[in-house]
Amino acid sequence: MQVAQWHQSQAPQDSVQKRIDKLHNHLESVDFPTTLVAYNSNTLLGAVSLVTYSSFGGYPNAVWLANLFVCPQYRNRGIGLALLRAAENFAGLHGCDELLLYTHDKDVYYKDRGWLALDAHDFSGNTKIIMRCFLDKR
Repeated sequence: MQVAQWHQSQAPQDSVQKRIDKLHNHLESVDFPTTLVAYNSNTLLGAVSLVTYSSFGGYPNAVWLANLFVCPQYRNRGIGLALLRAAENFAGLHGCDELLLYTHDKDVYYKDRGWLALDAHDFSGNTKIIMRCFLDKR
């Protein structure tokens, strides 16, 4: 429920219930979609998802990093980077050569962590920067 509420706060185009339903699909999948979480004891600190789209932004059949979120009170402690690296490793272990993502305002964050900007694309009237990370298959 908490992860769905975080997703909703960042992109309110879906209902919380629809997001919960999507996240249930992540639990049933062996590889993608999946959501990785960071927690300490019983405290949920953040989450990141890996999803597939058959055709999105002109990139067919790609795996996308989505919804990287760290609770505001736990930011600037390396949790976001740990989630990002865990998602990259998970994708590599599951046969991916690359990951894609789109962002409207965090491109510098990802660039500083080895991601490359590919292009800008209009999604429903909003310009998003599409980025790529090449992965080592493990």
